[in-house]
Amino acid sequence: MRTNDAQDIDVAAAYEAANDPLVAWLADRESAQERAAEDRAVREHAAEQQHIDRLARKVGPAAAAREDIMAAGLASATGDRCWSVLKGLPGLLLGGEQVFVVAECFLGNDLGTVVLTNQRLLFVHPKFSGQELYTLPLAEIRAVAGTQKVTQGVLRVEALRGLVVEFGRLKGEDLAWLDEALRLAVGSLGRTAAASSAAPAVPAAPSQGVLDQIAKLGELHAAGVLTTAEFEQKKRQLLDRL
Repeated sequence: MRTNDAQDIDVAAAYEAANDPLVAWLADRESAQERAAEDRAVREHAAEQQHIDRLARKVGPAAAAREDIMAAGLASATGDRCWSVLKGLPGLLLGGEQVFVVAECFLGNDLGTVVLTNQRLLFVHPKFSGQELYTLPLAEIRAVAGTQKVTQGVLRVEALRGLVVEFGRLKGEDLAWLDEALRLAVGSLGRTAAASSAAPAVPAAPSQGVLDQIAKLGELHAAGVLTTAEFEQKKRQLLDRL
């Protein structure tokens, strides 16, 4: 080795020039790994597209046309089970209301879907006679606390008027996503309100920009541009910047 270094000999090139079988084997293995990675990426993209198409068929054309609803449904661990609520969301949303998170959960003994928007926290309980809707404006939320229990958890929401609401049996992934997004949304409203009272010309709080960027990532994920892994990685990077 010292002789090779002293004479500036490229050992790898020398082995390759000598048609060494080990070099050929290593090259073949590297090519096989690259092909496997490409095939895996193609399969993942195809699976993502199938997921998107399947959910779009379930929720119908009105909801499928809403990028925010599709992104929230695709990002949720229980989005496929919430399809009937997602289908009716266009008729429940207010003007300018954007959906961030949807998740299946319990409110008391009622099984339904919790929906976080940029204006409200909703709980939609499907019934034979229609849908029951419980709403809590974000401006009325004082505290948020998520508790994880193995694979499921509880999100406890306390309102300014003393009301305490608990969304139970949330999937772990949904609880983490809902807890983070709700804290960001409520905190953004509080900081924006304080800034407005002190100086009306102050621009919106940075965290609202983060929410907007996350929503855009969700749209890219819904469109199939980003895989689920890429979406989660970029979302985490945005949250870590706060």
